[in-house]
Formats: sequence, structure tokens, C-alpha cells
Amino acid sequence: MKAYKDIYYKYITFAMIGAVTVGILIGVTSINRMYLIVALVVWLLANAGFWQYLAIRRKKMLDTLLNECKLAEYIDSYEALDQRFPRFGDLFDKNEIKLNLTAGLYAHGEFSEMKRVLDTVKLRNSTDVKDLVQKVAYLNDLALYYIERGQLGEAEAELSECYPLFDYAKFKEPKRSLCLDATERVYAVLQIKRGNYDGLDKRFINWVKDVEDPITKVMCSYRLGEVYYNNGMTEEANKQFEFVKKYGGDSFYAERAANALTLKGSHKAKL
Repeated sequence: MKAYKDIYYKYITFAMIGAVTVGILIGVTSINRMYLIVALVVWLLANAGFWQYLAIRRKKMLDTLLNECKLAEYIDSYEALDQRFPRFGDLFDKNEIKLNLTAGLYAHGEFSEMKRVLDTVKLRNSTDVKDLVQKVAYLNDLALYYIERGQLGEAEAELSECYPLFDYAKFKEPKRSLCLDATERVYAVLQIKRGNYDGLDKRFINWVKDVEDPITKVMCSYRLGEVYYNNGMTEEANKQFEFVKKYGGDSFYAERAANALTLKGSHKAKL
């Protein structure tokens, strides 16, 4: 809830109104204090539940922007959240906003800005599952940045820090498998950039079928097309690029796919 400053402050305001009202009633009425205390507890719980519901609904709306590849709008929303986050807010929630922002910046092709935001993330030294998930996301994002910059050794170093995290007993399912799959996809992208294509077509075909969120499906289709393209399977690659061009919105995947589709003959696209 603290991620959304307007919602959080309204939650605090209405909680205080309830507490002050009950305090006044205790002093000026003959109503049994126990009843008033129970009423206050019910009010506080209902108030918290209501504003938490609004926060969850807003988060889903933002996730929809990402999944529909409306990245410019998604980035604007998260930049505003990052700037408005309460200074006293929880560090984990602040990091979540930043990592959501970097996901949008990466998909939009804003790699330098992505790195700038990543440099402001300060991970908590905790082995709670939510902190492990956050650390994996952070390391994956760094690896993706380095891959785009051609710093493949640095990318592999970041990924190598991910795998020991999956051995923590607290890293329970289904979070563990979801994070492991995400890391494996980044590692597969690293292999593409190294020119190691063996078996990657099958992996990305499975991911295209299995992943549910549209942005990840677009990414996997693009990478599958990239594998086909580099293996000289132009027709198969173009099928993937057509899908990415159609559903990739304003992502760099759609831009690069469209570029690949326009080049003919011996001209090679920069993927």
C-alpha cells in the first residue's frame, strides 16, 4: 500500500478519524467501552482492507500495461511512483517499484536509464523468500543490461550469483521454479549472443507455449526468431517476427522484428 502515496495517506487519514471518533465517544457517551473498542478494531480492519484492495487493483492495472506492451505509459506510471514513494516507506517496497520500472525500461530499449535505476536499488540482506525473489530479479536485470552492452562475461557473473540462491530452504515453490525459469531464459539469451544456438529453439518453443503473460511470450517469440534467423531458417524466423511485430507494442522486440522483416537478400538485421 505504501507504494501508492495517495492511497496510503488516505488509509492513515481514515484510520485516525476512526480512532479519534472512538476516543471522543468514550469520553462523552455512556456506551460500553468494550463495544467501542470492538467497533474501532472492526473499522481499522475494514479500512485497511479497503485501501489494500485499491492498491492491489492499481498494481494489476499497471501490470496490464506491461503485458499489453504499452511500455511508455507503464514507465511513466512507475517513474511517478518512484518519485512519490514515502521517504519512510519500506525498503523492499521501494525496490519493487524500481525493479518494475527497470523491467519496463529494458523492454522499451532504454538500457542506460535501466542501469541508472538499477544502481539505486539497495537490496535487503535477508533470506526471506520475497527477498530472494527480488535479488534474482535484480541480478537477471543486470545480466540483461550487460548482454545488451556486449559485456557477456559480466552478464554471466551476475547470473552465476543467482543459482546458489535456489538452494536456500526458504525458496519454496512455486516462486522457486518461476524465478529459475526466468534466470534460464536470461542465460539462453546470453548463449544466443555467444553464438551457441544448439537446443535453444526447443527451449524457446516450450517457453512460448508455457508462459502466460503476453510480454514474456513476445520476448520468447522474438528470441526464437533470433535463433532461427541466425541458423539461416528465414521463413521460420519471419513467422516469429510477424507475431512480435503484431503484439510487441512499443517494445524494442517489435522494433527489431520489424527491421528484420524489411531486410532482404544478403542484408543482416541487427538483433
